[in-house]
Amino acid sequence: MNLFRLSVALINEIHRLCARFWWGLDNEKRRMHWCTWDGLCWHKADGGLGFRNLSLFNQSLLAKQAWRIHNDPNSLAVKVVKGIYFANTFLAKAKMSKRACVFVKKYDVES
Repeated sequence: MNLFRLSVALINEIHRLCARFWWGLDNEKRRMHWCTWDGLCWHKADGGLGFRNLSLFNQSLLAKQAWRIHNDPNSLAVKVVKGIYFANTFLAKAKMSKRACVFVKKYDVES
């Protein structure tokens, strides 16, 4: 999750599973939703339950990895990621490979 952007469909499915667990797993009856999912994702200090919005969380993890690549280019992890994904350039100028484009189209991942 910290190296790849998750698809919107996958994030919605995970949120749906969390909501079904929170509001009950019974398929025969409809449950009362006392609060919206966005309300549950608010911080506890603001009146929510502190659930994570996975889309924003995934984006923040990707930004954290970019920050690490920028600040410590000599670490082993950065060298491995750079060698696999953007060996001939640097992060800001890296383009999506043809192999990744096929993956994006096949699995409906955001580009």
